[in-house]
Amino acid sequence: MLPRTLFVFLTLLLLPAAQPLILSRRAALEISLTFASTISDSSSSTSATSQQPAYDGYASTYDLLDDKVASSLSFLGLSQGRSDLLSNSYGSVLEICAGTGINLPYYPKRKLKSLTMLDISPNMLKLAEERNESYPCENVKFDVADITDGRAVIGRYGEGAFDTIVDTFSLCVLDTETVRTLELVRRLIKPDGKILLFENARADNSFVGAYQDLTAQAIAKKGGGKGCVFNQRVDELVKEAGLTILDRNDYAGGLFRAYVCGRGG
Repeated sequence: MLPRTLFVFLTLLLLPAAQPLILSRRAALEISLTFASTISDSSSSTSATSQQPAYDGYASTYDLLDDKVASSLSFLGLSQGRSDLLSNSYGSVLEICAGTGINLPYYPKRKLKSLTMLDISPNMLKLAEERNESYPCENVKFDVADITDGRAVIGRYGEGAFDTIVDTFSLCVLDTETVRTLELVRRLIKPDGKILLFENARADNSFVGAYQDLTAQAIAKKGGGKGCVFNQRVDELVKEAGLTILDRNDYAGGLFRAYVCGRGG
């Protein structure tokens, strides 16, 4: 989930992404106006259960944003980053907050024994099933469940059940539930398993980080972010949950980060 205001922001700032970010007063004004134009009367909640009807409603058009962004901002390398990250998956794989199955084409199918796609939205998972017909993975399950309900999830799968657990661009939606969800992921992964995360993150650049801090909550609650709080300090959250960061790759000056994590001690 990638807030659309952030994409405009990236287009203005990250050309090329590897260079220091410089913002003119005119660009700042354009960003402010763009941000204002995204505000609407819609609302979202960080409660996963309360979001189910909303995401059922988003399902039919949810991929349009990803497709548009992928074509216009391909220079950021997010598609390649997704592919590189998911190449680490193997064995019994659980993808949480799987949505419409946008990751299905990127899985190394020969390395997978099974794939469980979990999401709170039945409509999202229905589209994921349809997508799997085009990019077929064998032995795939599509499970409707709330990842923030730890007791139910552990009751369904058991502890240490998976070799790989994947999440892409969903921690920002969990917001205050992020650490608790990562702690649950730690219980679900095998001792030598891998946890693969590709997330929105607070940028290292001080100005960009300040802009994110200023706008994140408003965009999540009333703008085009669909509940995504896109200024999380992901490194800190991962470590707080007891996980070990084995590898990290940054994209667009750290606005997006890919992690390979271990279960930790």
